[in-house]
Amino acid sequence: MQDLLANRYQLQERLGGGAMGEVWRAADQLLERPVAIKLLFAQAAAEAERFRLEAQTAGRLNHPNVVGMYDFGSHHDQFYLVMELVDGWTLAQ
Repeated sequence: MQDLLANRYQLQERLGGGAMGEVWRAADQLLERPVAIKLLFAQAAAEAERFRLEAQTAGRLNHPNVVGMYDFGSHHDQFYLVMELVDGWTLAQ
């Protein structure tokens, strides 16, 4: 079995990536639900404060057209955001 991110999230499939990190489909083992996890690349650690502000700002939003923010943290010095998983087409598709 693959290691869990933060002893909770099982990464399953890479959904996409960009300059600062990548997004994964994952399973929240505690709440037994699918989630999306955005991982900040280690070399982008200087952006950690901006990443934290993104998590705080998104966590305050509550709107049907905005994905929900569930969690934020770091695991082995890698920052992550846990968000509502929305199945569908990517912008690239």
